[in-house]
Amino acid sequence: SGAAFAAQQLVSKKLPCSLQWSLLLAGATGSLASYVVTRAETQKCSDFWVYLETGKTSQELAMAG
Repeated sequence: SGAAFAAQQLVSKKLPCSLQWSLLLAGATGSLASYVVTRAETQKCSDFWVYLETGKTSQELAMAG
């Protein structure tokens, strides 16, 4: 969120907007980035759990169909 706010401050020189909009955009960007990371990590955990239960990776299970 902090990095998004800093980037927005650099962009604001070209596209001026109020501090409220800058903070809103930074928060939304941070939330989206957090969601993407959480989803990827959750998928890794899910794949690992399937591997522990079956001894096969999710790709192997998908090929076996």
